Amino acid sequence: MNAAFKIFLLAGALLYGLPGLVWWVNHRRAKRARLAQGAISVEVRAP
Repeated sequence: MNAAFKIFLLAGALLYGLPGLVWWVNHRRAKRARLAQGAISVEVRAP
C-alpha cells in the first residue's frame, strides 16, 4: 500500500511537473538567447 502510494505520487508529480519543468527550461533558454541576440531582432522575427 505504502509503496504503491509512493509510486502513484511520483507518477503524478512527473505527469504534472514535467510539462512545467520543460516550459521553465525552454523559457530560460529563450530568455538567455534573447538577451544574447537583442530583444528587438527576436521580437521582429516572431510571427
